[in-house]
Amino acid sequence: MIGSLHGFPHVAAYDCCYLANSSLRIPFVFAGFILFNLLMNAGPNSTTFTLAPILVPTQLRATASGFAAGVAKIGATLGVFVLPILKDNFAVPAVLGMMATVGVLGLVVTLVFGQEDTED
Repeated sequence: MIGSLHGFPHVAAYDCCYLANSSLRIPFVFAGFILFNLLMNAGPNSTTFTLAPILVPTQLRATASGFAAGVAKIGATLGVFVLPILKDNFAVPAVLGMMATVGVLGLVVTLVFGQEDTED
């Protein structure tokens, strides 16, 4: 869960940096891309496989992990088809704002519903 607390806000920050209109736009995009990839592998990407086993009983852990991975794959597949449609209808800044909002919502859901494993 700690990784997701760091990952989700950085995904949102990356999207907001792209919206900045300045001469440093390209360096911001490159730095943001590097930061994004680093933190995705330390945060939201890994929570697919760490939160499901922690949050469910032992008997259901394999099923929960498979379900979480399946839902992630469905979301990735839908994104390939939905994002170009959204970009055509709303332009890039609006789509990036939507993505930042989804990242913040992911953070809120993780904070509200996530539970730390305190079992010793």
